[in-house]
Amino acid sequence: MAFTRLGREMLREGVHVARRTQDAFASWLHIQTVQTAGRGCAISHNVEIRNPNNVRLGESVVIKKGCILNGRATQPGGGISLGNYSYIREYSYLDSYGGFIETDDYVAIGQFSIIDGEGGVSIGKYTMIGAHVYIIGSNHRFDSLELPYKLQGNTAYGIDIEQNVWVGGGSIILDGVSIGRNCVLSAGSIVTKSIPANTIHSDAAPRELKLRLRRGLAEWKDIDQAEGTAGE
Repeated sequence: MAFTRLGREMLREGVHVARRTQDAFASWLHIQTVQTAGRGCAISHNVEIRNPNNVRLGESVVIKKGCILNGRATQPGGGISLGNYSYIREYSYLDSYGGFIETDDYVAIGQFSIIDGEGGVSIGKYTMIGAHVYIIGSNHRFDSLELPYKLQGNTAYGIDIEQNVWVGGGSIILDGVSIGRNCVLSAGSIVTKSIPANTIHSDAAPRELKLRLRRGLAEWKDIDQAEGTAGE
């Protein structure tokens, strides 16, 4: 059956209204099940939250369609904690694996990213994580050739990413490293050692390159102080 232009526009608007209604209802349901949730959270209808009693959301957290959050924890205070205005894009997978994943405010995580928080993963304020990034807070042991690797257990030291870090798409951050504030990781980086603050990390370069900052940013000490919100 043919539709006029006005009819097609009405149908499209009807679909949008139905989706918004569905997402609003899903947000309400998820907010009822998680441990805590601030005002203004928006959670798409096909998001899956496992072990929601260990998931804590700040204000205005956005979780887009297809994401999975698994808050499994073995210790009190473990699970997943997302700071105010955190933004988790489509089809990302966050699993605390018995440990924790904790983001500060204004953290953005790109599409199809995976975070394993078994050893603990902390992500600082204003950090941007590109699409298809792997942050793996544990590692399999392979000391013995007598036993299958699967039976040798694993290590879990954790990962600390400080504030105002930009992690390029396709990067892999392995267990036991820390990344200082203001760092930039080029797309496709593989990080196996800690990176000092104010550094550009590129696998294509034979050495770390000090980040050249504008004068105002070079003198910046703390975003919170610059915003007048220190001590909150």
